[in-house]
Amino acid sequence: MFSIIKENNKNVLKISGEIYGGLTSKNEYGNYHFTTQFKWGEKKWEPRIKGKRDSGILYHAKGVHGAFWNTWMASLEFQIQEGDCGDFIALGDVYGDVPADRKLNKKGKPFFIYNPKGKEIPLKYATGFESGRSTKSSLYENPNGAWNTLEIYCLDNESIHLVNGHVVNRIKNTRYNLAGKTIPVTRGKIQIQSEAAEVYYKNMKITPITKFPSKFSKL
Repeated sequence: MFSIIKENNKNVLKISGEIYGGLTSKNEYGNYHFTTQFKWGEKKWEPRIKGKRDSGILYHAKGVHGAFWNTWMASLEFQIQEGDCGDFIALGDVYGDVPADRKLNKKGKPFFIYNPKGKEIPLKYATGFESGRSTKSSLYENPNGAWNTLEIYCLDNESIHLVNGHVVNRIKNTRYNLAGKTIPVTRGKIQIQSEAAEVYYKNMKITPITKFPSKFSKL
């Protein structure tokens, strides 16, 4: 399912995607800039043969494996899916607030689109919350088969998602429900998803930071 191949004499992580799973870091990380490049392969598997190709980077992952869908840890997700790269999804009991615009779909169900000037919305898939997802602000993905650059900035209990150099989401007040208490989340493990699609990653880097770059000051 997970293997290392060579492309132009450089290591590339290949995820064949047959089953739902994750490649998990041994260590927890906080206050960092995570970067990687990814591209889609050709193969898809059940139950998503007819669906979008899907993967994801889970960060600030906490607790036990299998807490979400009996597969992944409770975490914040940088969604990697055809047409949806950079979306934020709260998995399990790790969640946060996103400045966003509230919209209604054709069935009258609310959904949220990241807007740096929007109202901060608590997002979690649980009773009392309208949604656990914030859609990216705009589409910046390259065509299938081309490499894309993804970035996550994490500082204290705030994070920023970038796709090909563009800010597409921002999560604030990240927190975790544990044993009846709500505690700030500032660090955790990182998981790379296998989710029924062939996908490739390369040039993964984690760089410590002590502040956000000045280019984000206007967000």
